[in-house]
Amino acid sequence: AFMNYIKYDYNAYNSGKSVDDAYTALVEGRATCTGFSAAFTFLATIIGVENKMLEGEYKKQGHSWNAVKICGRWYELEPQNVVINNSNIFKMEDLFSLGHNS
Repeated sequence: AFMNYIKYDYNAYNSGKSVDDAYTALVEGRATCTGFSAAFTFLATIIGVENKMLEGEYKKQGHSWNAVKICGRWYELEPQNVVINNSNIFKMEDLFSLGHNS
């Protein structure tokens, strides 16, 4: 799982920068939220999982996460939280199990 490899780049975040590309996340092993989301989108697309990269706000800051279509239903998920929560398993608080109507 890529979540075991990619680390949240707190140095970039604390200096106001974003590590927002799949390449840096997957090759260098560091990212901020958009990089996690871009890496997830890249890998999901390669294996044929219909997905979307979503952007919005979380705690009044710009944020990115993903949605995947499984058995005809859309589910939003947060790949970055698995790393930040130091877990290899998705927990309910890591998944936004909200239907996505797009």
